[in-house]
Amino acid sequence: MGDDDSSRKLRVAVIGGGLSGLSAAYELGKNPLLHVDLFERSDHLGGIVSTTEKDGFLFELGPQSMNSKHDEVEDVIRDLDLVSKKVFRSGGKSVKTLIIRDGKPVELKLSPGGFFSSRLLSFRAKLSLFLEPFKRKSNTSDLSIDEFSARRFGREVLGARNHLFRNHKN
Repeated sequence: MGDDDSSRKLRVAVIGGGLSGLSAAYELGKNPLLHVDLFERSDHLGGIVSTTEKDGFLFELGPQSMNSKHDEVEDVIRDLDLVSKKVFRSGGKSVKTLIIRDGKPVELKLSPGGFFSSRLLSFRAKLSLFLEPFKRKSNTSDLSIDEFSARRFGREVLGARNHLFRNHKN
């Protein structure tokens, strides 16, 4: 395609090369009438998703799995020629997810029983989460996500959430 063809395309800017930005740029890029520019401020694409190696160990940072039960996910895997790189859990065994909390690895358990026995949050924070549906609604409508989370779930839960979803750097 020559420069003349691209000058007739509508230019679209996608800000951010995290998973959402990459997905948006990929989908928009399928449209032959669009020219897509992706802007990312960091030195890598993927947002919090990255892999780093240290002392012979691989560390997967950020979310590392997808629910491939949806046709769209399978289509992207095929379109990007990633089928040979797709990894399945062997034998249906679950994989432990560990996060670093206060300098120590803590297993992230997603079952209700596992969650309540986890050292991730204090008993008080777990109780606060359990009672959240019964808390009175606030009259304040102009809250940030952090303010809403702290009010509804408590500061400890907010801190844990921020730790889990922060931008990991090497």
